[in-house]
Order: sequence, then structure tokens, then C-alpha cells
Amino acid sequence: MINDLQCYCEEKNVSFNHVFICGDIAFSGEKKQYKKAEEFIIELCQTIGCKESEVYVIPGNHDKYRGAHPQLLRNAINKSLAEGNVGDDLLEDWIQNDFDTLGIMYRPFRDYVVFSEKYDCVEPLMMRCTDDNASEPYLEDKHAMFWWSDICDDLNGYTIRLFGMNSAFNCDGNDWDADESPKKHKIFLPQLASHGAVNKERMINIMMVHHPTNYLENGKAIQEYLDKHYQIQFFGHVHQAKSNCENGCVHVFSGALQPDGPVRMTGPYRPVFNMIEIDVEKKDATKDLLKVNLQVHVWDGKNFQNDAEESKPYEIELKHNRWKGGLGFMQTTTLPEGVTKRDIRRKMIEKPSAKSIINKLKPGFYDENIPPYYNITRFMDEINKENKWVELWKEIK
Repeated sequence: MINDLQCYCEEKNVSFNHVFICGDIAFSGEKKQYKKAEEFIIELCQTIGCKESEVYVIPGNHDKYRGAHPQLLRNAINKSLAEGNVGDDLLEDWIQNDFDTLGIMYRPFRDYVVFSEKYDCVEPLMMRCTDDNASEPYLEDKHAMFWWSDICDDLNGYTIRLFGMNSAFNCDGNDWDADESPKKHKIFLPQLASHGAVNKERMINIMMVHHPTNYLENGKAIQEYLDKHYQIQFFGHVHQAKSNCENGCVHVFSGALQPDGPVRMTGPYRPVFNMIEIDVEKKDATKDLLKVNLQVHVWDGKNFQNDAEESKPYEIELKHNRWKGGLGFMQTTTLPEGVTKRDIRRKMIEKPSAKSIINKLKPGFYDENIPPYYNITRFMDEINKENKWVELWKEIK
């Protein structure tokens, strides 16, 4: 993959803006596996000219240490979450009355949390529930079950907002699979995770989630909701690269770089990765076109080759009225050339003096009762609301 991408970048004279990893980063959610993943991501970013601050990750079913105590109790809970559409009610009850149960559910993700912190991709509720010393109560506006990031402030007048969701919440060794026993349970994707996006004028929503919706309990209804709110959707898990454009959305199933068993030379489960290019073009006074160019590279036994059948261009109509009012709606931030908001977030996460910077810019804001990473992310939300990126950059550069 590294060699293929190096040749591609040299031949096309391009670099990449972002890297999306749709889960199953590890095999069994262990620290040593994430260490190897970090090393690979560093090499990948160097090869394609992408900043490490622009790597985005979500967990898959292999990103949990399933043996975490109490395993048998958690397995029983996992099954009950995906039966009879009661999962969201149970989750709400735990949040309000039994927070310790949430701690049991999130415990297998502890090493994943340490890994994903480096990429600023931890859902706040996961962070709260994997911290044994946390004592603050659940607050709906602070403890979301998803993360989001504006990965582009202005793509021809549009903001591109990326959302990451955790579909591995109730995964264990008894997950349903299309080729396996119907006695196995389906996956529970909470509404608190999937309902993060809102439809805003001149905003394109992209989502990442590990499991395609046919693996989910109530998957048809969930897909209908996703199609109303996310114009581009990335899925993992299935080990086959597929895509379609349905209901005004592009759905990309990313396949696997290392599918199960030995490297396959033929058949459906071959190593594969995707490259995506997006753009927005004006169509007429009330519509624009979101253009999504998907390139799929698949292993042929010796090299990665372009998959002519799966590589496709897609177009989606975007309705708007932005040409009537100009671009005065956009929040502008004047940062030095080459510096992004994401760079600033990453620097703050790594900054030993983050606490003092927070207290200087927002006296009294730092909370000693919550983890440093969570303090930083809460602070960054305030910086974004107040558009004080320049002031923060002066403190951390």
C-alpha cells in the first residue's frame, strides 16, 4: 500500500488532505496492536503528504478487549440491547439512573481510547465512562456518543463536517453475520450516536461508522434517517469494497486492507483501499452538484491495481439559496498559511502547558475532576463557538 501510494502521489503530483480509518484498527483491542497501528499511520502520512492531525478513526468490533471484566455479564447485556427495539430505552435508563452499567459496557475500549486520543477522535461519553476517577454527572450537551470535526471551512461555499460513530458498543463473540447462525444478536447503534447531524444551509455532512446498517437492529429505519442527514457515508466491516449512490447519498463500503486469513490473491476478500476526491460545482440558481470521485485499489497478488469496476464518479444535487445572499454567512478565521484548526487542536492535546493556557484564556474553566483530554476538548468547543482560534494559536505556537 505504501509503495502504491508513493507512486501514485509522484505520478499525479498530489498529496492527501485526510485519512479516514473505519474501524478494526486492532485485532483484539490490545495496546501493542495500537502501537503498531500508530507506526503505520506515521509512515502512511509521510508517504501521502497528509498531516497526522488529519487522521480520523472510529472503533470496530475488533477494537475491544472482549475479555475485560465482567465479560459474561456484558455479553448478556449486549444481547438484550439488540432485542425488540429496547436498546435506546435501556441506554437512557442507565444514563439517568445507573451510570456504572455504562462503565461496564465501555471498559473493553480503554486501550482504544488511549490510541484515539492522539487523533482527537474520542466520543465524550466514552471518555467519561472509561475514567475511573470521573465524578461529574451526565450532561446531554457535553457527553455526546459521537465526535465531529469541520474538515473544510470553505469548499466552494460549503462547510464539510465529519461525524464519527461507535457501532461496536454491544459487540462481542456473538455478533450477527449474514452467513452465520440467526441465534446471534444484531448490532445496536444508539440514536444518541446516529442522530448527531442536523441539516444546515451550505453544509455537507459526512459520517463514518463501522457496521453497515444491515448488521444493525432496526437497520432499515436507521438507514432512512442517515440518508436524510449525511450526504456521504463510509462503512467498514464487510471486507469487500463496494459503493452506491441511493436516496441522494453516496455510500462507500471500504473493504479491508488485511482481510481474514492469509493474503488472498483471488476471490472477494482481497486487500483493498479507497481514495476519494470531492468537489462542489454550481449547477444553477438553486442547486449545486456534490461530485464524489471514488478510486478503489485492489491487490492482484503482486501489486495494488485500480479496480475499474468499483472505481466510480458520483454526483449529488445540493439545494441551496446561497447565490442570492453571497458568502457573508461564513465564519472567517485568519490563521497563518498552512495552519488549520485541526492542527491547533492536536497541538493543544500534546501541549504539557495546556492547563495553564486554558486558565489564561478562560479563567476558572479547567475542571480538576475530569481528564485532561476532556478538559481540552470542552475548551476547544468554546474556542470554536467564540471563533478565538487566532488568540489560541498565539499561545501555543
